[in-house]
Amino acid sequence: MGDDNLNSKLAIYISCSALNNKPCFPFLYNIYAGAALHNNIDLNMLKDNIGDNISKKNPYYCELTVHYYAWKNSDADYLGFFHSRRYISFNRQNLVDKSHSKRKLPKPYIVKDYPTKELLEKNGYNEEYILSLLKVYPIIGVIPEKMPETTYQNLIRTQKNGEAEYKLIKEKLKLSYPKFLPAFDEYMFGKYLYFCNMFVMRRDIFDSYCSWLFDILEYVDANLPQRIERDDGMMAERLFGVFMTYIKKEGSINWAELPRIHFAKVGGATKNFSCNKLGNLIFPPGSFRRNILRKIMKG
Repeated sequence: MGDDNLNSKLAIYISCSALNNKPCFPFLYNIYAGAALHNNIDLNMLKDNIGDNISKKNPYYCELTVHYYAWKNSDADYLGFFHSRRYISFNRQNLVDKSHSKRKLPKPYIVKDYPTKELLEKNGYNEEYILSLLKVYPIIGVIPEKMPETTYQNLIRTQKNGEAEYKLIKEKLKLSYPKFLPAFDEYMFGKYLYFCNMFVMRRDIFDSYCSWLFDILEYVDANLPQRIERDDGMMAERLFGVFMTYIKKEGSINWAELPRIHFAKVGGATKNFSCNKLGNLIFPPGSFRRNILRKIMKG
């Protein structure tokens, strides 16, 4: 497959680990994540082992190998990152910016069956329209989910290396990026969490983000006594939250947040999203009821 994406004005990469339906819009690009580990694959899509790449690190870095590919090989003016079963809704009625209160946040995600052209058009999938949003908001992230625990507590509970990662990230920030420390503390001890490593950014912001992110991850990797699969991808979710918190506190860049769309019937979709439409009606994402349920389930 050709690299027409390399010079696109808007390029949104959809991380895949299997054959995925061809996207409905020319600015969406399927890309196989971890292609260097699967030499026999012959799928009609981009692969993350082209040019300067870290494709072999995919077991640890997950979709970040696609981020790195785009950082080093794409010249697009705006770059975005989705998953085969998770997109961003660009519907402006759900847009959150600095004028919104956290008490009035829309649902952080919605659940649909498939990313059909009709559905995506209803969710703002028009290149001219998306570019117009990005000219106003050069960084668009997902709406964070309110959790019953802090980001730090979530890190310690869900990752074996959590405590060591926390200490090493803070150590690296002190050494190289001290201006991020207030945002780090605020995000790590807040209860609004960003998931999925999904966003769209203007090129210069994306370059700065990747330089910062991969430098921190390399430092942590070099100093961890034991690495565990998916750790770097999950660390990046927390670090994106730190980065967004810094952007908000610093105040010079306009930002926006929009809901995720989860596609329950796309291949590889988790059982959680395949079976819980009724649950989402009773316990809407981001709602007080859903957080109470989480607390009960945690015991």
